[in-house]
Amino acid sequence: MLKILLPWPGGPVNHEPTVLRLAGGTGLVSLLRHDEAHEALLLEALGPPLDQLGLPTTRRHEIMCDTLTQFWRGTRDA
Repeated sequence: MLKILLPWPGGPVNHEPTVLRLAGGTGLVSLLRHDEAHEALLLEALGPPLDQLGLPTTRRHEIMCDTLTQFWRGTRDA
């Protein structure tokens, strides 16, 4: 997936490429490439959103919490 970051004057600095690089795909989408000059990110394709899978809300919340736990564990070791 291609994601183009849209900076604006006076807006916050975008740390998304750094965070994705440090996570290395643990709990977050994998960053395949980053073109800093064009603020473009090439990200792995993840599949359909959870809300389109027909899962109960409780199960979707469990999946999201499990995923975030993986990310938090990964950043503690960095």
